[in-house]
Amino acid sequence: MLKEIGISNYLIYYLIRLKETMSINKSLAFLGDVFTALVNQKKHIPYRNSKLTFLLQNHLGGDSKTLMFVNISPMMTNMNETTLSLKFASMVNSCILQDNKEK
Repeated sequence: MLKEIGISNYLIYYLIRLKETMSINKSLAFLGDVFTALVNQKKHIPYRNSKLTFLLQNHLGGDSKTLMFVNISPMMTNMNETTLSLKFASMVNSCILQDNKEK
């Protein structure tokens, strides 16, 4: 349909990548909300805000251990994304969760 209205292949590719990037960023924002709620010991942890956090709910918090990999790029054109990724990783790394085990 986009071809019919005269949009180039490059623009179609760009729009698809933009939509994918927006979805990833939204999921990461929801994951950040979960970590913030866990650290602040909120009564409600927003696991159901995204599929990602819903699937990870049994592996976040409590006595579980979570490992996160961050992909970064050495290219100057990707500097903004790399900086945002490192800031997110730093925020997650600074989370100290309380142990929920009964003693």
